[in-house]
Formats: sequence, structure tokens, C-alpha cells
Amino acid sequence: MPRVAGTSLRDRLNNAKQLPIDEAVRLASEVASEVAGEVAGEVAGEVAGALDCAHCNGVVHRDIKPENIMLHDGHAPVADFGIGKAVSDSASDTLTLVGMSVGTPACMSPEQAVGEEVDGRSDLYSLGCVLYEMLVGEPSFTGQTMQAVIAKRFVQTPLDVAVLREGVPRAVSRAVAQVLARVAVDRHATAGLFVSALNARETASSTSAAPAKSLAILPFENLSADPDNQYVADGVAADLLDALVQIDGLHIAARDSAFSFRGKQVALAEIGEMLQVATVLQGSVRKAGNRMRIAVQLVSVFDGYHLWSERFDRELVDVFAVQDEIAAAIAATLQVTFIPPAQPARKATTAEVEAFELVAKGRALLAQWGRSLLAARECFDAAMRLDPDNADAHALLGETLVNFMRYGLMPVTRGHPLAKAALDRALARQLRLSEVRGSYAVNGLWCIAQDDEGALRELARAVADDPFSASLAGMHSAVLALTEQVAAARAEARRAQTLDPDSFIAAYGRAIALMTAGDSVDTIAAVNEMLTRFGRHPRFIVFLVRAHLMAGDERRANFAYAQLQARAETDVVQRRTLALAASDLRRSKDSIRAHQRYPELLRAMGL
Repeated sequence: MPRVAGTSLRDRLNNAKQLPIDEAVRLASEVASEVAGEVAGEVAGEVAGALDCAHCNGVVHRDIKPENIMLHDGHAPVADFGIGKAVSDSASDTLTLVGMSVGTPACMSPEQAVGEEVDGRSDLYSLGCVLYEMLVGEPSFTGQTMQAVIAKRFVQTPLDVAVLREGVPRAVSRAVAQVLARVAVDRHATAGLFVSALNARETASSTSAAPAKSLAILPFENLSADPDNQYVADGVAADLLDALVQIDGLHIAARDSAFSFRGKQVALAEIGEMLQVATVLQGSVRKAGNRMRIAVQLVSVFDGYHLWSERFDRELVDVFAVQDEIAAAIAATLQVTFIPPAQPARKATTAEVEAFELVAKGRALLAQWGRSLLAARECFDAAMRLDPDNADAHALLGETLVNFMRYGLMPVTRGHPLAKAALDRALARQLRLSEVRGSYAVNGLWCIAQDDEGALRELARAVADDPFSASLAGMHSAVLALTEQVAAARAEARRAQTLDPDSFIAAYGRAIALMTAGDSVDTIAAVNEMLTRFGRHPRFIVFLVRAHLMAGDERRANFAYAQLQARAETDVVQRRTLALAASDLRRSKDSIRAHQRYPELLRAMGL
């Protein structure tokens, strides 16, 4: 055999830990440019080329590892074909009998580890282990003992290299995942096919701009007999998102966008592309009495590869501790740092668990807006009575009260101090400042002046960050309409209703967009539909006044205004709402009477 004047790949990895992605793939995949000498002395070709040549000659190397891959003049000759050559030359083939295990545990295939007969696909498994270490910086399996390392490859699957290292092409990660399949038949049949898979050009459908360390928490499934326990499942998912979103370096898809896939049969690859994430967390919750079972799994969206899964059978009082455990496990899997709470989660009291369930239910009702706000407030009030220190209950109550004022369910003079007090209590209980500021800021979205370009930019940014939120799309359509961007407003309103046909805000934005466009017929139809579905809210009746005036039907416009006046006698109707309707009617009358042909019109009508 020729002398190779170079170092081994192991020496290189000891110094650099990881190799550049292109170099790692090249070393593992380039076909030999020259074949010299016998198979046992193959020195000129790269690793896969050497293996392809060896396998074609009936030789299985059996000990592919970084120590046996040399680095020489830009090439990677493979050393130590001795074991494989000896086995192939053995007339009795005694070394291939079941029970004979030859090789290095860190890179050994499962079939080789148990002494089964092996072929070239065993070497490919070992080469996959080498490439995995070149890309990730550590072996695919580790353990305290040789037995532990070998045992893991029978029950575990290595993590996706694209998740562990940004920039790894999907073609490479898929090829590595396939070549490390536990069963030989699931791997590439030849080294040449493995090389082709590594260097496959990615199509538009297989590429993604998603960061490697990115995650969407999909709505958890309720497996309990009681459908109301869906609130509990949603609460667990929402709390997990709150914990994970605090992790530096981890990109989390917005909740509304992730939850927009509830009940929809959408492929994970499509979800990943739409939300720009590399992984999704799926889960289910089964609640029975005072016990619950939470099952979760972290999945790569590119190939459906399960990165981590676990099942937790606990009492309800352990709900907060379980959430911390899940967050820590996900962080470890994606190799990001999760800082646990200063004080480990204790067992919750029965009252705290009930408050948790009420907050989860109230959060869902708050998201529906409209008349659901009344029930949402009841949930948060009840939660605070059970658990006065529940910061989420105080913060969400503050947001609910802001909406009460916005829709005339409470006078501003009464609602403003109540909402501020609730949000202040949330801050005092050390709720994350960003969440409370979010509740404060929601009100600002509805008070955007036409010249407030900064506010418009922030809203556009929010829509970009949470593109599948029907509520944000509805708000955006309303603001676009108010700033006279009529075509964009109508398009955004259609998108909002497509995202969620039952969304109050989507319907609200559509009505404003239609009214601004001067479409009286569609506006009247849209407003009447809203009155039926969401209740006869004063703001909707103002829309009706305007729509009838647009259609030239002053009689119906006056009738709608009379409804507002009657409602104000017994209920809260904002003075601004009454003023808007009265102003519309006055402008309509004044504009007709000021017209130069108005007297002629009167005479023609016999008046």
C-alpha cells in the first residue's frame, strides 16, 4: 500500500470540531478521480468513491470512521481495508457468521453490532455517522459505555442535522437521515446513490428560508370526553409558547397563525413553508378527573422526522411543572438555552388549576370578540377570585375591558381606570412586560390617525409576523380603508374572512372596506349579516345608517338612527357613535338642500 503523508480526519475534527458544510459533503461524496492499485490499497479516490469500488468488488470495509479517513493533497483516501479484505478472502467465510461483530461502536451499523451478515449498506451507515459528526461536531450517538452507544441505535434516531446546524441543505439532511436508517433496506442501495442524494439540487418546493432553530406550536388535540376540555389543551399550548418565546435564538411562529391550522388537513411541509419554521410541536391532552395525560412530539416539517417525543401522565396539580419540563426538553433538542424559572414549579393547588382552566377558556372567548367578550370577562373575574396572583388573568382582563370601551359595552370614564388597574396588577405580579404592553397597545390600533405612518408601519409589521391571524388581517383591512387605500382594503378583508369565516374582526374590517369603496348594496348585506351573527352593536347600526344614505334611502337611514337613540335611553351608547350617525344624516340633508336645483326637485315632487 502507498504511504500517505497527511493527517486523519479524526485529527482534523479534534482541532476544528466541525467542518465547513461544503467540505464535509465533498469529503463524503466526491467520486474518485483516479483508481490506483488494489481495492485494499485505494488511496486516490474520495470516501464514497472508494466504497463504491470496494463494494463492486465484494469487499465490505466494516470499520469506516474518522480515524481511517486520511486527508492528503485535498483528497480523502480510505485506510485499513484489511478487515474487509480478510473477510472477503476467507474461504470458509467464518467471519461473516451470525454473532461475529467487527468494527468501532461509534460508527457501527445496527446489523453489524449484533453480528448479522452485512453488505455495503453497513459501510454507508458508518459513512453517514462520519458525515454527521463532520456537520454537527459530535457523534450521532453517545453514551457512557460501548454497550450504551450500541444500544441507542436500536431505539433512537439521530436528530436532523439541518435542525442542529443552520445552512445545511435539505438534500444533505435528507440523505443523512436515510443513510442512518436502522434497517438496511431503508438506506441507499449503493454509495453512488448516496452521493447523488447528497448532491441533489433542491427544487422550489424543497427549499425553505426557515431558520434551523424555529418552531410552531400547533393547537393541541383534546382527547377528553368533555369537549370543553379543549380550553385546557389550548391553555397548555399557549403557556408553552409563552415559555419558549423567551429563549434567545429560537424563532417561534405567532400563536394565531399556528392555531389557524386547527382542524385542517395540511401537510407538515406546507405548514413549515407557510409559517417559515423547520419544526412543529404537536400534542394532545386527555383529562379525566384530577389526572391528565399530555403527549407531545417535535417533528421536522421537511421529512416528518420525529426529533423528540414524550408522554406525561400526571395529576392536574403538576400542570405547570410539566410545561417547564417540555420547554426544557425542546430547548435541549434544538440546542438552545432554556432558563428555567428561578423557583422550580411547585404543585398547584386545586384553586390554581381551576383558575388556569378559566384563563384558558377566557383567552379563547376574548379571541372571538363580539358578544363573547361578556363571557370572557366572567372567566377572568372568576379566575382572579380563585387565584388572585394569576398574572395572566389580570392582563387579559385589562385587554377585555379595553374592548368593552371600544364597543360601547362600558363608558370610557368607568372602563379606563378599571383596565389600567388590571394591567398594573399584572405588572406587579411580574408578568413579562412585553405581554402587558401588548394589551396596552391593542387599543392604539383602533385610534390610528390618517397621518400616523409609524402606526401603520407597526400594524403592517404585525401582519407580516402573524400572517394567518384573521383578527390582524381584519384590523389591517379597516385601517387601509380609513386611509383610503380602497383596493388593498378589500383584498385584505377577503383574506381575513378566508382565514376565519367566523371572525368578528374580519367581518368588521370587510364592512368598513365595502363602505369606503362606496358599495352600498354589499355594505348593507354585510352589516345585516353582522347584526344577525354578532348582535345589534351600536357601531354596526352606524354602518347601517351610512350604507342606507349611500344607497339614497334616507328613510331607512333615519330608522336606523332612531334605533340608536332608543338604545341610548337604556344602554351604553358612546356619544361619539351617536354623533357619527347624526353627522352623516345632517351632511346628507345639507348637501341636497344646498344644491342649486333643489327647489326644482321640490316642485317636481309636488312639494
